[in-house]
Formats: sequence, C-alpha cells, structure tokens
Amino acid sequence: MQIHPLLSSTGEPVFTAGGEAAWKVAEYRGYVASLEWTKSRRKFMPTLVIWSATNVLNRHAVATGMWAITRVAMTELIDFDQHGHATGSASRFGIEEALEALPLLGKDRNDKQALHGLLDVLMKFGPELARMPVAPKRVREHLIAKEAEPMFDVTAKAKASGKTLSETSI
Repeated sequence: MQIHPLLSSTGEPVFTAGGEAAWKVAEYRGYVASLEWTKSRRKFMPTLVIWSATNVLNRHAVATGMWAITRVAMTELIDFDQHGHATGSASRFGIEEALEALPLLGKDRNDKQALHGLLDVLMKFGPELARMPVAPKRVREHLIAKEAEPMFDVTAKAKASGKTLSETSI
C-alpha cells in the first residue's frame, strides 16, 4: 500500500493517508486515491483522499499535498440530471474545485491531462465513497488515540532573561 504523509514546516507528519487504516487504496490516471475515514469532532466521516502518484515523497516537488473530499462534499462535485440521477460527469463547481486542487497536488493549473485525470478519479471513486461502510472499531480507536497525541511542544521564554514562562503541548 502507498502511504503519503502531509508534512509540517519542521518535516514531521501532520496527517498520513493510505496504509492500514484505509478502506481501499488505488492508483488511477496518475493519482493515488485512498478511501478512508477521518474524524471530525464526534463523527467518523468517509473521505476520499487524492494525491499525485508521481511526486510522492519527492523533496524537490513544488507541492506534495493531498485533496480530501468527504461523502457530503462529493455530492457538490458531481453533476445530476433533472431526475436526481448522477450523469457520470463533474459539475461546474467540481471542475472549478479540481482546477484549484491541481497546484496543491504538484500539477500545473493549465495541464488539461492532469485536470481530466483528476476528474476521472472523482468519477471513478465517488460511487465507492458513497458505498463505504461505517468505520470499523480498530480504525475508530486508532483515530481517537492519534487525536490524543500532542503534535507540538510550545515553550514561551522571556527574551531578556531566557527564563521559561510557560510550556504546553498542542
């Protein structure tokens, strides 16, 4: 399985996609699509996380970001006919959002092939996102435990004396 970390300014992973906690990971049209669950306040949401397959873990890439789409947001990105059935193509809003996501994924905004590939990923994995089951217990426990771990230690020191005023973990 491919694992892709989103790194902080210090190079530490802030969010990791793919791997054991993912429901399904697949490579398609130059992108990696990972169907997984993310935690928001009290809910575990099915989420489609997309990143570029060609610049994964490449230090020299312009951007190695990820585009995450929840099940609720996916309905805004696909087009429906007058009867409420999906047409199999992206909505105007979906195309605009995909254009905005291209630089985040390390692609040029004017690259039509990259845009069409990204839209194809949305159309291929959107239905699977809609059919994702409830988050299994092991994933829920993993996300809750991960939330409890502090990401950064912050220390406030006085400029003049160098004395530590306070310390906290975020």
